[in-house]
Amino acid sequence: MPRTHVWLLDRGGPETEARVRPWLESVARDPSNSTLPGFLLFVWAWLWSHWAARRVLPLCRQIGGPAPQLSDAREQARILRGLLGQRYAVHPVFRNGGEDDRDARAALSPGAQVVLVPLHPQRHPVASRAALEAAQKTLSGHPNPVTAIEVWGLEAGLLDLMARRIRAVLIELREHGPTGIVFAAVAPPRPGSPAADTYLAELAETATRLTQRLRFGGPVLQAWIPSIANPKAPEPTLPNAANLCVQRGARSVIVVPIGCTTSWPELRACTASALEDETPVERVRVLLPLAPSVELGRLLASLVRRSERAAGWTLPEDAVRREIESELRAAGHRLVSGERP
Repeated sequence: MPRTHVWLLDRGGPETEARVRPWLESVARDPSNSTLPGFLLFVWAWLWSHWAARRVLPLCRQIGGPAPQLSDAREQARILRGLLGQRYAVHPVFRNGGEDDRDARAALSPGAQVVLVPLHPQRHPVASRAALEAAQKTLSGHPNPVTAIEVWGLEAGLLDLMARRIRAVLIELREHGPTGIVFAAVAPPRPGSPAADTYLAELAETATRLTQRLRFGGPVLQAWIPSIANPKAPEPTLPNAANLCVQRGARSVIVVPIGCTTSWPELRACTASALEDETPVERVRVLLPLAPSVELGRLLASLVRRSERAAGWTLPEDAVRREIESELRAAGHRLVSGERP
């Protein structure tokens, strides 16, 4: 039976403070972040990385490490590997910094199958879209079958998982009066580009579906956080969105990270205490990212197996399931239909 390799795709980051400036240079040279031609791009990346490092290094020290998304993705890969079983191998693959696709590619045996899974439910221009394109290009010359999960921001399992986390905090804050929800996302690079517009539309649709699922009647806003590659975030910023919630009657605010599942440094820096100091909000709760968690692992495992079936690949557990169902029917039992795990 062929083995399935799952590549968990994320943006990546510097392993140590010493790697911050080289990592920034690689980010700046990424063609998905800039349209400058070859030589100018390398010159600009070198200059910009030296300037940006002075701003990014204090941020790294503030959050306790240079790249929390690396450890989050690695731990999520470990959890997913345990949930999927021995027939699967799971590799974290980062676009800039951390493990790239070389080790994951070297681990492929003849006949092995590959499922590409971005750790971003919506198609972020770099961390999801560009990472998928790069992985597909890497595997284009290999005989291994490849399938990809391009977008999963509207999956019922994801919306249910996020809704459960938000409801728990809404219950906690109800004694403090009306509550507002702020969906916080890192601003995409190259605003106004088709890739950025697609990402923004998918974020908006996810937020709308989630609000409907919650049946929430309080103020709901989308806020933007400056990214390392795009330090000037569009309006409203997170403090401005919290102020708007207060103007609309809220006394507490729940900040819900959206657009990524790992703890990007930009999001980690947005602390509840800082927002309480900057705004008139009485209580602020910032939800933790979904990764790493067993709940997210179960959702990803379901998506992986569904993508395998959609690609026409054979899953041995399906054959076992059919045998069990046949035996139950032969014994006169009525089966309840439902989606396969």
